[in-house]
Amino acid sequence: MTAKNAVAGFGKFTFDAGADEGASVEERPPVAPEQPVERPKAIRPPSRQGKRNVNFVLSEEAWEQLSILSVRTRRPIQALMTEATDLLFQANNLSRIAKG
Repeated sequence: MTAKNAVAGFGKFTFDAGADEGASVEERPPVAPEQPVERPKAIRPPSRQGKRNVNFVLSEEAWEQLSILSVRTRRPIQALMTEATDLLFQANNLSRIAKG
């Protein structure tokens, strides 16, 4: 094994055939540092503009029950959670403003 093919502790390692054949480190072109990738700004659909996302964790049993309620009432979980939030506000003497 040559130094080019050996990596300490990893056994035999080979480059693609002919890659950098005979090129010294000084002859190789410099590698440009990676530039951060700019992501395009997310565009919210009109139905979500002016709204914020809330996440919380449920037990498996509570999640299943919520899913079953959604199917039985033919209402999406979003609508059920909006109603639940309004009922929580009402129970605490706050305005019911969580309308979808």
